[in-house]
Amino acid sequence: MSILLTVKSEADLDAVCDACLPYLSCRQPISLQEACLSVFRHLIQADPDAFWLTLSQLHAALPHAPPPPHLQPLPPGGAGAGAGAGPPRDQYTHNLDQLLRDAFGAPGSQSPGSLG
Repeated sequence: MSILLTVKSEADLDAVCDACLPYLSCRQPISLQEACLSVFRHLIQADPDAFWLTLSQLHAALPHAPPPPHLQPLPPGGAGAGAGAGPPRDQYTHNLDQLLRDAFGAPGSQSPGSLG
C-alpha cells in the first residue's frame, strides 16, 4: 500500500511528525513502529535539517534523574560498567537511535548540513 502525501509547509511537516511520534515507542506493535520509521525516513528526505533537529531534540530530551543520595557512585570502568551503564534510555531511545544512525550517522554527531 502506498500513500501520496503532499506537504505544503513546515506546519504540515510538524503535524505529520506530531501524529507519528507516539508510534516510535517500543511499546507499540512492531508493525506500527516499522510504519512510523518508514514515514520518518521519507520525511527526512523531504527536509533533513528540520528532522535532524527534531529527532536530536527528542533524543536529548530523555529524562535523566540523578541516583538517590543513599547510592554511592561507581568508579569509571568498575562494577556496573557493562549492562545498564551509559546514557539514560526510555521507550523511544531505540527507534530514535536507529533513525539518527540510519539517516545521519552516529546519533547526534553531526547535522545534515555538515555531511558534505
